[in-house]
Amino acid sequence: MTTTDLRTDLRKEQSVEQDQPCGPGNYPLVLVSVLIPCLNEEGIVGRLLGDLQANTLRDFEVVVCDNGSTDDTAAEVRRFAEGDARIRLVQLDEPGVSRARNAAACHAGGRYLLFLDADTRLRPDFLQLALEQMQARKLDVAAFLLSVESRQWADRLLCRVANFVIALLSLFHPTAPGMAGYLVRREAHEQSGGYDEHMHFGEDVDYLRRAAAGRPFGVIKVARCIVDTRRLELEGRWSVAKRLLLGTWYQRGGRKIQQLPFEYRFGHYRNKNKKNG
Repeated sequence: MTTTDLRTDLRKEQSVEQDQPCGPGNYPLVLVSVLIPCLNEEGIVGRLLGDLQANTLRDFEVVVCDNGSTDDTAAEVRRFAEGDARIRLVQLDEPGVSRARNAAACHAGGRYLLFLDADTRLRPDFLQLALEQMQARKLDVAAFLLSVESRQWADRLLCRVANFVIALLSLFHPTAPGMAGYLVRREAHEQSGGYDEHMHFGEDVDYLRRAAAGRPFGVIKVARCIVDTRRLELEGRWSVAKRLLLGTWYQRGGRKIQQLPFEYRFGHYRNKNKKNG
């Protein structure tokens, strides 16, 4: 399926999108809105914005929600926005990744919503391949497998294990961490009610399952999100892997995590090449 075919499908459903809640009619109608929450990601989010600008599919917009950064994250996004009208910045006074994702979705006009972490990297054909998969497989909700560009064998091994777990568990319940990226039809997002802003761990999987409830879900393998290994390097690979596995176990069968069964550091890591101020 070509980009022209995707745009034709979008135009057929334009009247439906204009009636959706949360304000999509106030923004230009595009095929896909890329939604990025940010907290102190100066020097990091710009890499992702550059990757998006280099993508072969052009019919997209980017909504970056900065929720309380104390560095120059907002200024970095503004520099990109000045040269590319498809990029917009939304700012919130209070932190909270779920709040940021919901706010970005409310400022998006896309037929599809693509939720990405700020430290994700993408290959130039990512958007094209992802949208083609959604159309060919008639999916309403999808998650991606992971990829790493690390030279550490342990990182590559953990990535393979994570992909195996995602593919296996998703046969029973949609299961993938938010870092894997979610691609969701707007109707599915609106039906889900968005991210639960009262959850502080596992809110991504909780959202994925609610968005996919009663709708076609799949794991996209031909397009993968390249994930950052900062947390692994700073906290230890085994420590991070153990906590993610524990979190996945606690969420089996669709359960919500009401209280953390382990210590977990929230927030984003600064660029390791920059000094903390």
